[in-house]
Amino acid sequence: MTRICLKTPARKLSSRSMTLGPSGASKRAAHQRNPKIRAALRSRSSSTRHLVPRRSTSAGKGREDAPPPSCLSRSRVRLRASGAFSAGDACYSGRMAAGEPPRAMNRKEDGAAPAPGSPSGAAPAPAATPSPVAIPPTDGQKAEARGPVKLTKKQRKLLKDAHRQIDSWERYRALTDVLDEAIDLVDLADHKARFALIIMTAINAVIFLLGARTDVIKDLPEGVRPWLVAGFVFYILTALYFFFQAIESLRPRKSQPHVRYQGESGLEEHPLGVRFYEDILSRDVEAYRRAWREIRIGQLNAELAVQAHAMAQINQAKYNALRRLYRGLQIMILMATALLTIGAIAYWRAGGAEEGFGKHGKVKSGGGEGIAEAAQAPTRDWQRYPAIVERTTSAQVVGLGDVHGAYDRLIALLLTGGLIRKGGGGPGYAWAGGNRVLVSVGDIINKGDRAIDVIDLLRALEPQAQAAGGGIIVTLGNHEAEFMGKPGKNKQEEFRTELEKRGLDPDKVADGETDYGQWLHQRPLAAKVNSWFFCHAGETGGQTIAQLADTFRKTVNAAKWKSDFLIGPNSILEAEKWWRDGAAVNRDLAGVKAAHIVFGHDPGAFTKGKLEQRFEGRIFRIDVGMTPPVNYSKGALLLIERKDGNEVATSLDAGGQRQELWRGRAGD
Repeated sequence: MTRICLKTPARKLSSRSMTLGPSGASKRAAHQRNPKIRAALRSRSSSTRHLVPRRSTSAGKGREDAPPPSCLSRSRVRLRASGAFSAGDACYSGRMAAGEPPRAMNRKEDGAAPAPGSPSGAAPAPAATPSPVAIPPTDGQKAEARGPVKLTKKQRKLLKDAHRQIDSWERYRALTDVLDEAIDLVDLADHKARFALIIMTAINAVIFLLGARTDVIKDLPEGVRPWLVAGFVFYILTALYFFFQAIESLRPRKSQPHVRYQGESGLEEHPLGVRFYEDILSRDVEAYRRAWREIRIGQLNAELAVQAHAMAQINQAKYNALRRLYRGLQIMILMATALLTIGAIAYWRAGGAEEGFGKHGKVKSGGGEGIAEAAQAPTRDWQRYPAIVERTTSAQVVGLGDVHGAYDRLIALLLTGGLIRKGGGGPGYAWAGGNRVLVSVGDIINKGDRAIDVIDLLRALEPQAQAAGGGIIVTLGNHEAEFMGKPGKNKQEEFRTELEKRGLDPDKVADGETDYGQWLHQRPLAAKVNSWFFCHAGETGGQTIAQLADTFRKTVNAAKWKSDFLIGPNSILEAEKWWRDGAAVNRDLAGVKAAHIVFGHDPGAFTKGKLEQRFEGRIFRIDVGMTPPVNYSKGALLLIERKDGNEVATSLDAGGQRQELWRGRAGD
C-alpha cells in the first residue's frame, strides 16, 4: 500500500492524506453513476495543487513514513479511496506502485499530452511550493482569526524585570559601581590639578627669571620701573592665591563621615560602620569580627550609600577648587603676557634692543625721550695698554692656554717650566723666567673657583718679569669680554660668586670701577711676538693688525663688549672649526703677516688634552682643558725657542715631559 499526502491551498492551512487500496478503481467506477459523488470529486480535484509521495525513513521495517515538508498541518485526515474517481485516475495506484510520480488530479492536466522524454509518457509534477510562514501582526495589520500572539517565556521575564525592584545583592553591586566612579572622579581631579600646577610653574619661572635680571631692570626707563614692579608684586599675590586653590583641590579628605555605633538595638537598615577606618577602630577586634558575622546586607548597602554620598561631597569641593584654579590660570597667563609686553616695549624704547639684554645703559634725565646711552668706561691709555701687543725677542717664548681658575695646576705648571719660584711677596711666588716672554691667550676666569687668585698671581708677576727683561702678556678671552658685557649671565656664575665672597660688586668690576675691573679692561685683543700671532680663538677674518686694533679701540671706547666683533660666532674670541679650511688659515696669516697662529678656546679641537699643531706648524692649539671641571689634562706649555736660525716648538706638560711639535726656519 502506498501512502500519499494531498496538499491543499495555503489559505486553508491544512493537509490531507489518502490511502488507496487495490480495489480503488472498481469502487470509483461504481460511484461514477452517482452524480453527487462525481461533483464532490470534481470539486476536490480542482482545489488540489499536486500530490507528493511521503518519504520513507525506514523502508521495509514496518515504520510509518515521515510527513513531507510541504504539509502545513500535522493533523492529517486519512481517507480510503471510495472508488469514485474519474477514468483518468484509474491507473493511479499502479503508477505509485511502479515508482512513477503521481499525476495532478486535474481534468485539464489529465487530458494533456505527456511531455516528451518523461517516464511512461507522463509529465513531471511541478515542485512543491512551501506555504508562507505566519508572521505576528504589527502596527497597522490585522491579526488573524487565531487570536493575539502569545509572549515567550523570556519576553515575559524581561517585561517583569523591567518593572520590579532590585534585590539586595543587585543594590550592593550598583552602590559599589557608584563608589568606584566617585573614586575615579577624585583621581581625575587630582591629575587636572597637577597639570595646572605644571603650567603655572612654567609661567612663573619665566616671570621670576626676568624679574631677577637686575641688568635688564637697569635698562628700563625710570618712569616705567615702578609700574612694572607694582604689576610684578600683584602677579605674585595672584599666583599665591591660585596656588592655594591647587592645594585645596589636592589636599586629602575623609572618604566617609564617621558613622556612630548604634549598639545591638540599632535599626536594621542603619549602617554599622565596618568599612571606614575610623569606624573600624571604634571597636575592638572581637566586636569588629562579631559585627561582620551579624551584619545584614541591607546595613552594608546603607553604609555604601552613606560613603557614596560623602564621596559626592568631596568631588563637589574638589571640582569647585579646580574650577577656580583653571580660571586663575587664565588670569595669570593674561597678566604675564601684559607684563612681558609692557616690559619689552619699554626696553625697546630705552634702546635695549640695539645692544641686547643687560647693556647697563643710563637714561637721559632731560628731554623726556627715554633714550638710553651706553655707560662710558674709564678712559684707557692706549699707548700704555695697546690694542695689540707687538714684540720681538731672541729669548724663549712660552704660550699658555685657557686657565679657567685652575690656580693650583697653574702654579705646578709654571714651576715645572721654571717661570716662577717660591718666595717673594703677595701670592708667595716670584718671577724666575728671566727675559723669557709668557703669553696667555685669555679665559683665565670662570669654570674654576680660584680665578681671583690667578689674577692676583699674574698681576704680581707682570712688573717682576718686566724688570727682569722679560714680560707677561695676558690677552682677552671670550669669558672676560662676556663678563664685562653681561656680568649677570649664568656663564659668569663662578666668577661672580668669587667676587661676592671678597665683598666686591660684580657690576662695578665689569664696569671697570675697581682694580680687578681696570686690569680686565686693559687686556689686549692679541699679541704678535716675532712671527707668532697669539689670540684667543685664532680667527681674524683676514684683517690686518691695524684694522683689528682700530676696531677694538672703537669697541672698547663705546663699552660694546657684546658686539659681534668680540663675541660673535665667527669673531676673534668665539670662532670654532675655522682651522679646518687651509685657505682660511693662509688668509689669516697673510692678514697679520705672521708665520704661525697660536690659539686656545676650543679644548676639543685636535686631540683632547694634548698640545698639537696642524698644517705643518702654521697653527697651534694650546687649550688642553686644564681646569678641573673640564679635566682633559693638568696643563701644558708651548715652548718656542730659536737655535741656529731655526725655531723649535716643544710641548711641556705638568709632569715635565717634553715633545717636539715642529721645527723650521725662523720666520717661516
